[in-house]
Amino acid sequence: MKSVYIVRHAKSSWEDITLSDHDRPLLPVGINRTRKIAEYLKKKKIRPDIILSSSAVRALKTLIIL
Repeated sequence: MKSVYIVRHAKSSWEDITLSDHDRPLLPVGINRTRKIAEYLKKKKIRPDIILSSSAVRALKTLIIL
């Protein structure tokens, strides 16, 4: 059986208004929440075969944590 998981990026920062939307970083709260999700996925032995991701900084940082 195949499963599809759709994951949204972690909470990102709007602190630096000079950054483009594409370059916004994650907030510490977003990083912490993503780590909790990563632990859950690890516990459940969920390992994707393929990952498709935006090239936005917040999306890639979320992916790295996961």
